[in-house]
Amino acid sequence: MRAWIDSLRRLNDKLIVYATVESSTSTELYSVILLLDGSYNILRATCTCKATAYGRLCKHIKVARVLAKLQGGGAS
Repeated sequence: MRAWIDSLRRLNDKLIVYATVESSTSTELYSVILLLDGSYNILRATCTCKATAYGRLCKHIKVARVLAKLQGGGAS
């Protein structure tokens, strides 16, 4: 599974994350958008995969959160 951060943006004390995450079972790419607090807790999250249609936090969202945390949110 490949994944990367497309954009990190600070909004006051929050972080907006735009990421792309590849499916673990195919080459399909999913778009993830996160709103994180200063401790990287998920406040809001969306993903283009089917799992989020059922109100679940999918693995793509979790991967994007980890990537944002690893990059330190050092966005402008």
